[in-house]
Amino acid sequence: MFNFFRSRTAKDFVEEVEETYKVPAVEPISMPERTAVAYSIGKTEDGKVTLSLGNYSSTVVTMDNNGVDTLIRMLEAAKEPCET
Repeated sequence: MFNFFRSRTAKDFVEEVEETYKVPAVEPISMPERTAVAYSIGKTEDGKVTLSLGNYSSTVVTMDNNGVDTLIRMLEAAKEPCET
């Protein structure tokens, strides 16, 4: 009647489940390719500046005018000297 001690592999179990439940095959869908956005800049309602880095605003920095000036100085200090 019941054979609790028979050994079955995972493959046997998967085949039994597929036969019992008749799982339909699903075709993969293709997602449209997103265009990469390096950064975007905007303003908040209270006048602060936002710098969004990466696709779909994955990192957002919000700063006042002093923060913007400090960021500009830091970026300029990190640049390579111009060759003239």
